[in-house]
Order: sequence, then C-alpha cells, then structure tokens
Amino acid sequence: MFGGNVLLSNALRVSHAVGESSPIQDWFEAANTPLCLVHTDGGVIAANAAARVLLARGDGFALKADRICAMDARTQDCLIAALRGRRPKLVIGRSADPKKPLLAMVEPNPLAQTAMIRFRRPGMPRISAYYPLAVYLGLSPQQSRVAAEIVAGRSPELIAHKRNLRVTTIRSHLKAIFAKLDVTSQASIVSVLLRNFF
Repeated sequence: MFGGNVLLSNALRVSHAVGESSPIQDWFEAANTPLCLVHTDGGVIAANAAARVLLARGDGFALKADRICAMDARTQDCLIAALRGRRPKLVIGRSADPKKPLLAMVEPNPLAQTAMIRFRRPGMPRISAYYPLAVYLGLSPQQSRVAAEIVAGRSPELIAHKRNLRVTTIRSHLKAIFAKLDVTSQASIVSVLLRNFF
C-alpha cells in the first residue's frame, strides 16, 4: 500500500498547501499521464494539465465544481468507495466508445485522507508509481521501489521474497541508495524520504 504514489501525494499536498513550487510539483504538472490528487470525498487538490484536458471531455469521468465525478451513479459509488479504501483499486468509467473505457487507478493514502488517481485508456502508456521518487532523488526505478518498501517497514528479506529477487540483489540496491542519498542506514533512508515527502 505504501509506495511511490503515497510519497508523491504527500509531497504535492504539502507544496500545494504552502503555495510553493517543487521539482515534484513541476514533474506532476508536466507529466503526459493524467494525474489527480484528491480528497477522499472527491474534492480535487491538484490536477495536472493532461488530466484537466481529459476530464473536460466528460467521457467516463469529469470535473464538476472542483470534484471528480463519474458519468453514472454506479461508477460514482465505486469511485467514492475506492477513494475511501485502503488498497489501490481500478475503477472503470463508462465511455461513449465501449471499446475504450476510461480507467481510473485510485491509490488511496488513508493517513492523509487523500488519493492519487491515474487515468488511462487501454493502449495508453503506463507510468510507474515510483517514477517521481526516482526523478526527485536520482534513484533508478528498482531502487525507488526498494526505498519505498523500506519506508513501509519491510526488511530486505521480505522485499526480496515479495519481488521474487535474491536478498543480495536487494542489498545491492540498498548500497546504491545509501550512496545516492549519502546515508548509512535504512533508518536514514526513511528519514530522508519523510523529510522530502511529508
């Protein structure tokens, strides 16, 4: 549950609240993938340009009075349940073209009572949830995943088991993370990430 999008949503929420631009906010705005940061009630905190264009069409989902709304009641109920949930959930918005529904990947952050929504249609390129973490801290995608798992409190052994990798591979990623973040322990990784994203 605790991954790159939770870190991204916290960084965006904080930078939006204080009204300052940050590398994360710049990346969020320039991303080609439609992204929205919303409250658990559907109120929009931030939506990038790609999301605003997509939602302006009103095909599957729309922005109405600064809220994310589905175009039918059943999908709206699913969206609200996903926003208030604890695990990522895919919500399928009904589209004028039934072969190309609008998919909304809802990744809730219950602690902050927010959720990150990534919109895409079948055939659109996917974006890694850890990409912003990689861009902001200079980590590779694999290193970003390992760092997010460490913040979630998982041991290298558990991460290796979960990702079907060897423990030595995870430890190699940790050594590279230590070097890039200029830290010497897993607790320091947590500290750096919390300082930059909370």
